[in-house]
Amino acid sequence: MRRTVPIAVMTLLLAGCGSSAARTTGSDGAREPARLTVTSSAFTQGGAIPDRYTCKGAGAGLPLSWTGAPAGTGWFALYMEDPTASDYTHWYVVDIPAGSRGVAEGRTPPGHVVAPYSPPCPSEGTTDDYLIRVYALPASYRPARLGAAAVVDPAGLQAHALAVGSIDGTVFRPV
Repeated sequence: MRRTVPIAVMTLLLAGCGSSAARTTGSDGAREPARLTVTSSAFTQGGAIPDRYTCKGAGAGLPLSWTGAPAGTGWFALYMEDPTASDYTHWYVVDIPAGSRGVAEGRTPPGHVVAPYSPPCPSEGTTDDYLIRVYALPASYRPARLGAAAVVDPAGLQAHALAVGSIDGTVFRPV
């Protein structure tokens, strides 16, 4: 009996070990994607996006980096939206090579551009939130045509993602 307790404890401990990139199961039993870490050298999570990346400045593309891609990642997708602006996508690139770890300021990552970078530009006197998500996708998920509805709809990316990460920023546009 004494031998089974240490073996059982060791088995439970080992079962909890594993890659942080593995998909987890949510409370509804659905498989949840692992987490990518997405950062920007221009702003911090929830912080103000500097003017140079908005319509108030040069409108340069945001610098971004990501880490934590799980084994089996075949490609990435980058999606930026303003949830207050109905159906407006600020940046959308799919088929970013698996070895990519980010995008430099003012650049477009290699891949298929669905929507080029459109600098944040809220209405005068308002502050808008901008959500940027990066999806790690398996090589086996290859829609028939890049840019097809399955790819253009971020819900399709979310459903197939091995991992997802995000960074959110705000922009205030004075009157």
